[in-house]
Amino acid sequence: YVGQYEISASRTFTVLKEGAALRSLTTGRAPGELIPKSETDFIWFNPEMNIPVVAEVSFIKDESGRVTHAVFRRDGQEAWRAKKTK
Repeated sequence: YVGQYEISASRTFTVLKEGAALRSLTTGRAPGELIPKSETDFIWFNPEMNIPVVAEVSFIKDESGRVTHAVFRRDGQEAWRAKKTK
């Protein structure tokens, strides 16, 4: 899942591995940790933010198992879908 995803021409979602944890950086947003829910679904969490919404990231794979997209949802509603570029 590590890599860079293009949300739009000026906005990216980046997933980094720090030890055993996955961290995420989104242009213009606070960083977060991706906490596994399943093999492809994660809870987005930032302990410094007190938000009452549930934020989740899902990774989409192609037939060969390669990650092609990341999908960000707030309270079950898709906020954006980003194509993996790196």
